[in-house]
Amino acid sequence: MKKRSQGPTFTVARRDGFALPAAIFAILVVAILVTAGFLISSQESRIGQSSDRTVEARMLAEDGLNTVMAGSFDPAQLEVFAELEIWGDPMVLESGEQGEGEWTVVVRRVAERNYRLESTGRVTQGGVLAGAQRTLGSIVRNTASAWEVDYTQLEDDAALKTQGGVVTRGNAQIIGHDEPVDSWGGFGGDVCPGSPVDKPGVINNDGAEVEATGASTIDGDPAYEQVPYEDPDDFMTFGDEDDEFGWDEMVATATHSLPGGTFPSVGPSYNESGVCDYADPMNWGEPHRDPDAEIDGIAYNYASTHCFNYFPIIHIDGNAQMGGGGGGGGRGQGILLVDGNLNMNGGFEFYGMILVRGQIETQGNGNRVIGSIRATGTADLESSDYAGGSILRYSSCAASRAKNNAFQPPTEVFLVPVGSRSWMDLTAAGF
Repeated sequence: MKKRSQGPTFTVARRDGFALPAAIFAILVVAILVTAGFLISSQESRIGQSSDRTVEARMLAEDGLNTVMAGSFDPAQLEVFAELEIWGDPMVLESGEQGEGEWTVVVRRVAERNYRLESTGRVTQGGVLAGAQRTLGSIVRNTASAWEVDYTQLEDDAALKTQGGVVTRGNAQIIGHDEPVDSWGGFGGDVCPGSPVDKPGVINNDGAEVEATGASTIDGDPAYEQVPYEDPDDFMTFGDEDDEFGWDEMVATATHSLPGGTFPSVGPSYNESGVCDYADPMNWGEPHRDPDAEIDGIAYNYASTHCFNYFPIIHIDGNAQMGGGGGGGGRGQGILLVDGNLNMNGGFEFYGMILVRGQIETQGNGNRVIGSIRATGTADLESSDYAGGSILRYSSCAASRAKNNAFQPPTEVFLVPVGSRSWMDLTAAGF
């Protein structure tokens, strides 16, 4: 039998289905896109809300700065503000709850009239979005006027002007010849630019006693001069008719007012940062200079601290006994107002002007007043008595520096940003 030939053989390839995976993948891509859209939308919303909260925090911080600079202080705050130490402990002012947040302003004194403000605004409401915070800083200056007393019109007519008698004993000296303060560099320099002007050693009332006993000295141009009696109130009144001031006005402008008593060792003092401590009532400035100090071989005759430029007005409400007590006597500069008698008991130095509504007496050695003294006394005034090795020497330089630089605290707080780079965002600086 003949075998029948076979035709070509075809193989059918196996094809698995792909529609389902493709559909699942498409659904997954759509789900990812939808989820991403929701996440992006939610994140954008959160970013927007956070941005709003940040702006709110910044506005709160700005409100804090503006409120403090507007000077809305109560009397208690004003007193604290005026007594802040330079680079010492700050004053902290808080707004309390205000809208959706609050602010806190830290006030730190960095110079005599300059202050550094740090205002932090915080959002305290908004659930999980609460807590946004911004801190702004500003350097401001207190431009409020000081007490309007023109101390340049104080009269320094003599080394000692009094309404009573004057007696010197021991080695005491009252000198009206205007001599330079050696450690200040002399006349014609940066400290004492003028030229000498001699005054009487003593000016007192007609008929009052003027006597130098023992080895003591009363000298000047002339040694003494006598004038008609003045009413005690007029004796302590200065200025012209349009700008007249007396004892009460001077007391009102005092940098510090202290009760009467014994002051064994006043003198310059400094806070923890080494800055002259204006808040210390026993800091009466630094009259001492370093005559050997040099900068690049050039003598400059300045003290090493800026208490050199601090001339406080010190008021003592009663009798004052200066020096003695083993404290070295103390030293100061400026204007000293004494409402009673003044007794210098050894080792006390003062450069400037002293005004006394009672008597003046010295004891012991080392008392030095460089400048001018005026003493009123009473109707039955005993003699102003200079004894021991005390020296009262007229100095136009010491008197004029005290009058021209008399430190009068401002009567208010009126803050104005300084002219350049007055503020910055401290948040970005990591504060």
